Amino acid sequence: MALINCPRCNKKVSDKASICPNCKYPISSLTESEKHQNQNSRDYVDFSWLKKYEAKKYKTRNIMIVISIFLLAITITSGILMGIYKANGAAILFVILILSTLTVTIFVVGFIYPKQCQMLTRVYENHLILLFLGFKKYLVVDDQVIDTCVFNRNLKGLTKDKLLIKGRLHTLSGAIDIEVNRLP
Repeated sequence: MALINCPRCNKKVSDKASICPNCKYPISSLTESEKHQNQNSRDYVDFSWLKKYEAKKYKTRNIMIVISIFLLAITITSGILMGIYKANGAAILFVILILSTLTVTIFVVGFIYPKQCQMLTRVYENHLILLFLGFKKYLVVDDQVIDTCVFNRNLKGLTKDKLLIKGRLHTLSGAIDIEVNRLP
């Protein structure tokens, strides 16, 4: 029995396990060569650059919180100014309602967003592959972005050493996966 890293979550798991106890990835579906490669190749792969993609989730959240604070300030200011200038009461309520709704929505989304981001990593022939799914989606190999999009659910790219990499977000299940093929 050997410990390998799960291709999805990078946690240590037994090569005899049927699924990863952390992310439920089907370890039993890996071939013996993939398990052996996974076990040996991790020693030569640089994982340090993954931290900046983890930080992207929280940077977006912080921006949303600042925007919501700004909108809250505008809401309060507009309410005070409309009260001072004796504007129509219905207009005051309408503006305050719209701005406060925007404020709360952006604030709540700012806290939910990091939990909605998904990151999947996989090691293949000493290459670290990252599929990052947030508002913007990235397919990254060894800290080099090879594809990015906003609306598409499929990313693909070709590395210098002829690896065709495809990342997919499955619409119905929400599962994400990475497929790697070596071109001749």
